[in-house]
Amino acid sequence: MYYRQEQHISYERTEMTLRDLHGVSLSQDGIDQIMRRASKKAIPEAEKIQEAVCQSAVIQSDETGSRVDGSNWWQWLFCTSLAILHVLRFNRSADVIQAVMSQHQAEVWVSDCLTSQLKAPAKQRQICLAHQIRNLQAVIDQYPLAFWARAMQALFRYAVHLHHQRDQLPEAQFQSEAARIERLCDGLLERKVLQPAAAKLQRLSQASPSFVCLPVPERCASDK
Repeated sequence: MYYRQEQHISYERTEMTLRDLHGVSLSQDGIDQIMRRASKKAIPEAEKIQEAVCQSAVIQSDETGSRVDGSNWWQWLFCTSLAILHVLRFNRSADVIQAVMSQHQAEVWVSDCLTSQLKAPAKQRQICLAHQIRNLQAVIDQYPLAFWARAMQALFRYAVHLHHQRDQLPEAQFQSEAARIERLCDGLLERKVLQPAAAKLQRLSQASPSFVCLPVPERCASDK
């Protein structure tokens, strides 16, 4: 389990490692059987993690490609300040979120605003600033003199900085700065943008009716 899950060693190399380092002769099929038995024992713990995620006020979610038996699947991540749930599915649609959340609803859902993520059950939505800062950098690299991308990226970086300083600032000062960021963000979202790549990011931000500019109060795990 350690070699397969923690070190991500292939079945073939795990077989060699057990033989060469530990003097244990075990076939790849034998290793697979051990993995299957261990996974069954882990199911109750995974269900506890899922329940903890569903009951969290703030949930951060993302998905990335993964290979399963030679096919392209998706590894979903549901992250809160207390728990992280990984879910492997063959699709990238909203029914994966629905299956995980069941009847639960989050206060805030943080994502890169993929269409399926925008269908997650939540009262408010926040675009992932790490994703957006990275995407804005791609626009800046393509259009070095473009104002909008640089201004929006600087605003998001300041929002992250303000969030990190929240515990050190008087509440009134924090709220005042947060409101100023919101106003500046609204102005940038209404500004005419000529570059196609920048316009796409602008539309993405405008597409979420309950868009929240500031990092959410609850501490979420880092974006992968």
